Amino acid sequence: MRDIKQLVDNDEDAPGSPSKDAINRCLAGTELPQQADVLTIARVLAREARWDMARTTEKIFDLWLGARSVEYAGEPIRNFDNPFFLRVHEVIESDVGDMAGDLPIYIRREHDELLRLKVELAVRGESAQAMLSGESSTGKTRACWEAIQSLPDNWRLWAPLSADQALEELPLVAPHTVIWLDEAHTFFLTNGSPSGPRLAAQLNEVLRLSRRAPILLLGTIWPHYLSTLRAIPSRASQDDEHANTRRLLRSVRYRSNERIGPDRLNGLDFRVGESVIPVPNDFTAPAVRRQVEKAALTDPHWAEALANAEDGRLTQYMAGGHEIQRRYQFAPTAARGLIEAAMDLRRLGHGPELPAALLAAALPGYIGRTAYDLLSDAELNGAWEYVSDPGQCRGARPPLGEVSPTGRGIPGDGVRATATHYRLSDLLDHEGRIVRLNHKVPAELWRAAADHADRSALLSLADAARTAGAYTDACRLYVRVVEHGEQSALFQIRDLPGREKWAEETLPWLQARAESGDLNAQHVAVHVMRSVGRFGEAEDWLWSRAETGAIDALREGVRLLRASEAGEEAQRRLESMVARGDRDALAETADALRAKGKVAEAIALYKRAADLGDPIALRQFVMELLDTGRGDEALAWLRTRSDSGDVDALGVRVEVMLSLGLYGEMLDWLRGRISAGDFSALTEALAYFDEAGLEDAKLEWYQEAAVAGHTAALMPVADHLAARGRTSEALDWYRHTAITTHNRVAMHRAGRILLERGKTEEAHSWLNRSAGLDGEAPQAAP
Repeated sequence: MRDIKQLVDNDEDAPGSPSKDAINRCLAGTELPQQADVLTIARVLAREARWDMARTTEKIFDLWLGARSVEYAGEPIRNFDNPFFLRVHEVIESDVGDMAGDLPIYIRREHDELLRLKVELAVRGESAQAMLSGESSTGKTRACWEAIQSLPDNWRLWAPLSADQALEELPLVAPHTVIWLDEAHTFFLTNGSPSGPRLAAQLNEVLRLSRRAPILLLGTIWPHYLSTLRAIPSRASQDDEHANTRRLLRSVRYRSNERIGPDRLNGLDFRVGESVIPVPNDFTAPAVRRQVEKAALTDPHWAEALANAEDGRLTQYMAGGHEIQRRYQFAPTAARGLIEAAMDLRRLGHGPELPAALLAAALPGYIGRTAYDLLSDAELNGAWEYVSDPGQCRGARPPLGEVSPTGRGIPGDGVRATATHYRLSDLLDHEGRIVRLNHKVPAELWRAAADHADRSALLSLADAARTAGAYTDACRLYVRVVEHGEQSALFQIRDLPGREKWAEETLPWLQARAESGDLNAQHVAVHVMRSVGRFGEAEDWLWSRAETGAIDALREGVRLLRASEAGEEAQRRLESMVARGDRDALAETADALRAKGKVAEAIALYKRAADLGDPIALRQFVMELLDTGRGDEALAWLRTRSDSGDVDALGVRVEVMLSLGLYGEMLDWLRGRISAGDFSALTEALAYFDEAGLEDAKLEWYQEAAVAGHTAALMPVADHLAARGRTSEALDWYRHTAITTHNRVAMHRAGRILLERGKTEEAHSWLNRSAGLDGEAPQAAP
């Protein structure tokens, strides 16, 4: 720091004069320093490192501006004054007094104490995490809401909606931020997508790094999802996609009758280090029960729950659980069908937001096609109203709550739903995973999913259909996954059982994709055709494509021949293509002959393909000659080809000469080619110099090429000189490059060097021209 401070003090033209402490904060701190200090330090360090000072300070200036304009993830925590925005459950309207929209008095339980200690850790400046695990409507989200109320006003809260959004915005999460992951399983169980595992890995890193602290990660998760994420795969499985999530979700270990001492943090350190906090289903603990009885004296919500809830499940009652259960049990046929379709979609892997069109299209499978056709518009509209009206659940979230604005979305048959998407009640979501676990899924739901399911859910639903034995429906869903850009689903189609049922429908689609250039689709199409006994059709299709120039089809056909999986007709077609001089057929046949040890025949075919312009065959031909001790023959052939202007032969000739130790001869030959106007020879020489680490030789050859009239060499000469600190020479070359080629980058760099030297008039002339402004450039040449 003293040395850097001395450099700053000695620089009379520096824009700032940072103290030693300011230099330390600039280099090691997490807050944005003053612009003048940043530019000053960059300037003196660039000079010491012999970097281009002007370019370095310019880049640092751009970075400083970018950092200054960053919009951090989330919003100030005090902007979150509505708990329902963060998905705290609405509660039923009390029979005594009108308290719609109010939350009941909060009753603290054991998990709240540990959660409060996590918040205290974060306030002290350490990153902390707490994942509350419990069944639906047990108070997990409300506990997190209550915990953040004690955070200072300088904290922010960031609540991403998906794993992809979280990955995109996580770099913008600043210190003093709450990361809010309600229903965390939706972020980590991403159905084959790498988003969930990647997010877990990055969250672990964010919580580990002291420069990101303090961060407070709060989340909620249902126990069965927690078990899935924390399950250790069997030894036979090589796929451990949830390894990072297990690190994030370490279990909490409670000690019985743990007492909290005067120093609460130290007294519970062994628990504060854990991340998963269990939330009980009930309020039966004696101390908690006394709090409830006291609250019931003034809060009618608690009074009613205490009087009517079973087994101490008070929060479930207040969240409308009893009303929602009744609503489901006594639902008319169509309304019940909508609810059960939603239950099945959720347990099969669809995200929480269910498209209205998907539910509507699946409904006939749950009530029967005849019953559906007999429904009047009024009855169907009544079913949508029944499942989505919160007024019938005493103000709590209904069985299918609306997600998006009303008046949008048509579910089908001309009957409008009141929203584009619906969300299944958490309680029914949880129940559906139990009571409908072994129910057969109607075919209509699979078909509706292929047409209307959200893109992110398609792969999960396809896997579920496969597990259920609905192979044709699984294939349709995998097709949709591929159409949305997930190529790996093609191999799911390849290995899907029941090909006799779905091949006829899917093969035309596979062939169309193959003919548009999808090599994987071609491979799968051939595999499917052959697996259902259509061998001749597969070969005819491949070779008809090969004969029209489709190299991928030719290679697939040759692969089958080499594996002895193709008949005599395929061999005859290949031989016919070779006989008429098809370049690709020559090269592929040569590969096959070489693999069989027939090297002489392979060499002859490689040469024929090379003579027809195949660069890979050219290289292979030469390599085979070298391997068989015919190096002189290879070099003579390459000399003829490269001297006639074959760029591919030129590159291979350089490789061969190097392999034979002919370094001097190679360089003399390349220098002659450059003088004769062949700039590709310079490219080959520079590649050799790069590999040998001969930087001075590179500069020399660039200069020779530039003098010989190769304008593409002008800018590299200037840049190489500037990088070596030879700025006077570099300036002349930048001027010459700008005048000769009108290169604006060269104009800009010339202007920056001139500014550093105080020649402002000429500098501004070049800088104006580089920015596209009018002005005459000074005339200068090296």
